[in-house]
Amino acid sequence: MGYILNQDITRLFPEYRRGVVLVQDANNHGEVKEIADLLRSAEEDIRSNRELREDFTKHPRIASWRLGFSRLGVNPNKFRPSIDQIVRRILGGKQIAYINSLVAICNYISLRHLVPIGGDDLATVSGDLQLRLATGSESFTPLSSHEIEHPLQGEIIYCDDSKVLCRRWVWHQGESTKIDVDTRSTALNVDCLPPVDDADCEQFTTELADLVHRYLGGTVRRYVLTAIKSEVRLDVTDPARQSVSTVERTAITMRSIDEQVKILMRGTAFPEPDLQRKMETELRQRLKEKDRLTVYLGVDPTTPDLHLGHTVPIQKLKHFQDLGHDVVFLIGDFTGMIGDPTGRVKTRPPLTREQLREHAQTYTVQVFKILDPDKTRVVYNSEWLDGLTFQSVVKLAGQLTVAQLLQREDFNNRYKSGVPIGLHEFLYCLMQGYDAIHLVTDVQIGGVDQLFNLVTGRDLQAGFGQKPQIVLTLPLLVGTDGIQKMSKSYGNAIGIDEPPQDMYGKVMSIPDHLIEKYFELLTDTPADELATMKAGLASSSLHPRDAKMILARQIVTRFHGGDAAQAAERHFVSIFQDRSVPANVPEIELRNTGPDGSISLIDVLAQLEGIKSKSDARRLIKQRAVEVDETVIDDDQATITAKSGVLIRVGKRRFYRIK
Repeated sequence: MGYILNQDITRLFPEYRRGVVLVQDANNHGEVKEIADLLRSAEEDIRSNRELREDFTKHPRIASWRLGFSRLGVNPNKFRPSIDQIVRRILGGKQIAYINSLVAICNYISLRHLVPIGGDDLATVSGDLQLRLATGSESFTPLSSHEIEHPLQGEIIYCDDSKVLCRRWVWHQGESTKIDVDTRSTALNVDCLPPVDDADCEQFTTELADLVHRYLGGTVRRYVLTAIKSEVRLDVTDPARQSVSTVERTAITMRSIDEQVKILMRGTAFPEPDLQRKMETELRQRLKEKDRLTVYLGVDPTTPDLHLGHTVPIQKLKHFQDLGHDVVFLIGDFTGMIGDPTGRVKTRPPLTREQLREHAQTYTVQVFKILDPDKTRVVYNSEWLDGLTFQSVVKLAGQLTVAQLLQREDFNNRYKSGVPIGLHEFLYCLMQGYDAIHLVTDVQIGGVDQLFNLVTGRDLQAGFGQKPQIVLTLPLLVGTDGIQKMSKSYGNAIGIDEPPQDMYGKVMSIPDHLIEKYFELLTDTPADELATMKAGLASSSLHPRDAKMILARQIVTRFHGGDAAQAAERHFVSIFQDRSVPANVPEIELRNTGPDGSISLIDVLAQLEGIKSKSDARRLIKQRAVEVDETVIDDDQATITAKSGVLIRVGKRRFYRIK
């Protein structure tokens, strides 16, 4: 059975997504006390929520549906979205009836997360399921009625090949496909508009699937439809041939080993295929031996800010966390004082412990935009490395030879070139390896440039009688220039604490050939959706600009939230597509103007925030990146008259007006 989200819908609402839970052969008879208790507790939470009591229609998750209805020309006060209806009923003092267990679970998740959820009995469905715009010729029989209605042309309907199952998107369900106690096969729909994002939709859909499977049994599968992946095949089997005891692990939080390996190996990069196969084999075996692995990522806080390149291994750590494993985020406040020599052509300048601790405070704030703080153990390696005796260090040093260390390309090049190598730099990989021994880790994550250090941890663990950790290395993210690895020093970085508008604009500026890799390394977009997107880009059915807008929206949402992402997108469209000027342009008061108000353009730019020097200003002018009153200036000797109201534009995103 096909399930199709029509492109007419995603063109109107590009951020809309629908989670689908396919349930087959669940036991829907009788009332389950635990489900009833959950439903009543959700009702009580609604009644005790001050924001909802004051004006529930202004709650972002309800207001977005009311706004969506209004955009379609539907009066949300006359035709209320289902989430509006159910919350209104509870706040009006009514109790939600326990119709049957499937419906009760749907109502519980709907109230818990304030999203519309509905479902239909698939036994009465003909052909494929679709969410599309009505032509005006379809037929609909409302719930608890026998009168036939005809949806209006252009109305959003959920239908099969012969009838309408739900009118006005999430307004009114039909009689013919209602779920009852004898329902054996059903599709439950979780409808999501911003501020509900991809991660939320996935979470709510998983919760729904988990609860159905936990209390009602049967076979449960879940899917998520988006603008990129707008069609799936529901693997509907004949209920008469199904066993009530059928359990599908893929539908619940605990994934099969094959699924876990597929998720965890995605995006990894190894210099040799044999090493990749070896690590995958060891990972599979370790998952058979242990339900929960200890996984860690170590980061030296050498700078105060993280950029998207830093988040690639953090994202992989989150994959482990989402699968229920124990994750450790290690801050290298001791190793940071030594300085990682990886890739260096000379000794790295040392940092003080105070500098590292100051940077570390910002790191924890930033990484918790990705990791769950309640499920993440944060440790500092000074806690154990400070206490090592010289005897312990000598014992560690005996695990490696100078020949092994000189096999490293960076050390070998420096040695051959006569560039000094400090003995403390040799000790760096020993210190990092000792982290693995102390934490007794199963898996360590790092960039592909860290492979030597990670493998050293394996060797040291074996020498201390521990089972060697699996190492998973990730590629270095290429920066916005499309050439070099992302780095603030190269001027091609996207900081995760940058303002939403800047972050969105920088993502939109990446070369087209980086789109797929950014999706793979920086988002949780499923592999089949990535394949669909790649095919769309190759066939030109998907414009690179549209793909990058989806990417930018997802990235900004992750670090700043859905509302900020929408605002950043509107700003981008107005500035770069409509070429308009922002409403709130900062005003500047210039210094050092001549008697007649004249001032060199370089002196103007040097007074602007973010421009470091006159050399920087000269470079921007030569690159034709400066406009004065919408005229490009490429003469670095140019002067302007500092009149009030003169508009200065630097690059694509920065505007200033002379006061």
